[in-house]
Amino acid sequence: MPSNSIYAKTAKAVLEVKNKTIRLSRELGLVFLAIDGKTPAGELGGRSGLDEAALVQAIDKLLAE
Repeated sequence: MPSNSIYAKTAKAVLEVKNKTIRLSRELGLVFLAIDGKTPAGELGGRSGLDEAALVQAIDKLLAE
């Protein structure tokens, strides 16, 4: 994961989380909340409280879903 990549939430993902049609684990939820479309991926770990390895796994899982 390049540390300068910037991720944004899709409208579909926001609706699914809001309507609880998708269940996110605690780690995935923290990463999802940290994603704002402005913050580089390298800084998401500090905002979500995860180490780099866990952050990479969480982002990969969110992208897959």
